[in-house]
Amino acid sequence: MLLREKKAIKFMMMAAILCMLFWGNTISVNAKTVKTRDLPKIKTIKIVNKKKILYTNTWYKLKVNTNQGKIPKNIVWKSSNPSVVKVSEKGKITAGRTGTARITAIKGKSDIQTSYTVQVKKSKN
Repeated sequence: MLLREKKAIKFMMMAAILCMLFWGNTISVNAKTVKTRDLPKIKTIKIVNKKKILYTNTWYKLKVNTNQGKIPKNIVWKSSNPSVVKVSEKGKITAGRTGTARITAIKGKSDIQTSYTVQVKKSKN
C-alpha cells in the first residue's frame, strides 16, 4: 500500500507542476493582450518644429508628436514638389531650388496626417 501512495503523490506533484506551467503561460499571454487593448489610440499627429522658410542648399529635420505626446515610429513623409524640397524617410527636408512645397506626414497606413507649406528662398551667400 505504501508503494501506491508514493506513486499517487508523484503523479499529483507532476500534475501540479504541469498545471502551474500551463496556467502561468496563459496568464501572462492574457495580461499582454489586455495591456495592448487598453492603450489609447492615436487620433491626431502634428509637426512640432515647423520651419516656414528655408534657403537653397540647406536642410532641416522635422519631428512629429501625437495627441498622446508620443513620437510615432511609422511616419511616411511626402513633398508636393520634390524639386523645391526633398524629404527623407526620417523627416529631413532638403531645400533645392526656390519656390514653395507642401510637406505631408502620414501615420503608417492610416488616414491620420498633417501638413504645412515651406518656402525656399535663394541663399544669402
